[in-house]
Amino acid sequence: GILFDNSFVLDHKYKSLLQNIPARHIIAEVEDIKSVKNQLTRFRDLDIVNYFILGRLSTTIKNVLENANTNKFFGKKFAWHAITKDHGFLKCGCTNSSVLFAKPEPDTTNRERLSTLRNTYSWNVEPEISAAFYFDLTIRSLLAIKSLLDSGEWP
Repeated sequence: GILFDNSFVLDHKYKSLLQNIPARHIIAEVEDIKSVKNQLTRFRDLDIVNYFILGRLSTTIKNVLENANTNKFFGKKFAWHAITKDHGFLKCGCTNSSVLFAKPEPDTTNRERLSTLRNTYSWNVEPEISAAFYFDLTIRSLLAIKSLLDSGEWP
């Protein structure tokens, strides 16, 4: 089962995301914090045992894991995965839990580049990984158009 919030765009993709894979799955957006318990209960009633949480670290992931802990969704039977675009560490007062946690962590070269972007453009946007993607996309697109214009291949 995949639970995601509005920091991940899965609206247009999830009908074909796990297509032709023989796996029972549910992909659901976390509407609000109060509905998490009902969503987790529905997943368990359908014998879903692998959980993926895609969302903000301080709200969605934290609340889903706390609800899972309260409702005894941890143990050998369940597998938990938390994926975020945010910086920071996973904090949960969960007992008897194992959670695979993934977050963006730039290597040394990209860390220096991000620092340069922050200083040069007074850049303080979050999530940083999305902003860097769109920045690179824009720069590369403009450079490609300039190259086409210079070579006369673009009208």
